[in-house]
Amino acid sequence: MGNLSGLGRVFGGLLFGAALSLVGCGEPESKLRVVSTKTTQSSAPKLSVQQIPELARPDGRLPLTPTEYSAADLSVKGLAELPPEAQLVALGVLNLSTGPCEPCQKEGQSLAECLRGGQCPAAGPLAERAVGLAALGWPVDKIQLRVELPDAWVPVPKVGATMVGDTNAPVQALVFFDLSDPTICAEVLSRWQTLSERSDGGLGVTYAVLPKAADDVDALSGAVAARLGVFPAFAAARCVTGETAEVAARRLALTAVTDADRAQVAETMKLAASLGVRAAPTAFVNGYRARGHQGELALARLIDAELTEHIELSRDDVPTP
Repeated sequence: MGNLSGLGRVFGGLLFGAALSLVGCGEPESKLRVVSTKTTQSSAPKLSVQQIPELARPDGRLPLTPTEYSAADLSVKGLAELPPEAQLVALGVLNLSTGPCEPCQKEGQSLAECLRGGQCPAAGPLAERAVGLAALGWPVDKIQLRVELPDAWVPVPKVGATMVGDTNAPVQALVFFDLSDPTICAEVLSRWQTLSERSDGGLGVTYAVLPKAADDVDALSGAVAARLGVFPAFAAARCVTGETAEVAARRLALTAVTDADRAQVAETMKLAASLGVRAAPTAFVNGYRARGHQGELALARLIDAELTEHIELSRDDVPTP
């Protein structure tokens, strides 16, 4: 028991010294202070924390409420088998990170609470990611960057739009964008092209033109271009050179719109509505939503988190718990 208490004191110092930065990862509007940590009288380490909310979140979401679940409370593969110190690290991540799905994010529920509630399909894989990285000796703050992201996760189905990159890449991005403003859509295409190149084959990008209506000329022309395999050239004509959809269609010899093209546009509209897409651009990276004109660094962080999980936890020399 003294050994576990010693580990608790060590971990407590770690949390106390970095509490604001750790809990603030992806939660910058909420300031929390960890007052103390302790272990239970059982053989399993357990975290005990107190919350001092100092600022309300401007978007209406509640601040994170830390939890105190032990390994026995959570059904996470490999968690109970971790060595005590690594288990404390994993529990720190699970209890002090915000759950990735609605309503967990809106209500300020921890990843552990979200996991127990069974409301989020992403909670289990993220929890297992935390356990795997804790087994590798990663610290709490580094793991938190890989499991706590600023927007919610949603299940994104495969779509029949234009794919640029490897369809088997470990990270897949679905990017809804609008062709009506050449400057904005040129920035979107350039940003995702750069991200794709820097990922060195690890990122596949699906572009979906966000239709304004079922008869949207840009979306219908884009569907024809996708069917004929010339969507990148069509998007470049609209966004880079500023050609109208009609001019680009004539120059690229796009054929007449078919029923299949109309069905594709209708399916894109339905998908966008189901995913809560209300504006362009909106991207989903392995299910994580990135709304608006997010900078390259923010998107790169999201992509890198997914790539790191794939690379680190797929290695043959990763120690198993």
